[in-house]
Amino acid sequence: MVLQESHIRNAQIVVTTNKGQKFKGLARQRRLASIVVLFTGSVKNVFKPSVENITKSIGDLIGYKNVDYEKVIDNVKGLIANIDKIDPLITKYAPRRKLDDMDLVLLSIIRHSIYEGFIVKCTPEKVVINEAIEISKIYLEKSKTKFISGLLGTIYEKND
Repeated sequence: MVLQESHIRNAQIVVTTNKGQKFKGLARQRRLASIVVLFTGSVKNVFKPSVENITKSIGDLIGYKNVDYEKVIDNVKGLIANIDKIDPLITKYAPRRKLDDMDLVLLSIIRHSIYEGFIVKCTPEKVVINEAIEISKIYLEKSKTKFISGLLGTIYEKND
């Protein structure tokens, strides 16, 4: 995502990407920051020793001024601590997809969504699914967005 424009409107940050999408509010920005931290940690394979360092670097890079990065750090650490609950859900409901073969951005979005909506349940599941779809439209091609929608929808239906 390339940041094209950022300004404050009605006490909310509004961010416009190079694809013209606008993101309002701190919840989505916190989700985006968490997903970027997850992706970066996955690529560098440096999660455990430096979640704080990665988060600070990402915060400086994407420039979300009002996001509480302590919450992002807690979110990422909580996700890592619950990976043994998250990954089995992915493999159970997407048995033909191996985690090691998944696109890291795709996997980061899915893991974050499962953690937020189905593990800690801090956001309603349908909101999490919608947010995952909207965020995936920025970073992924349409087929992967459909995969996320199908996978999270199945987890939602089966875990009621």
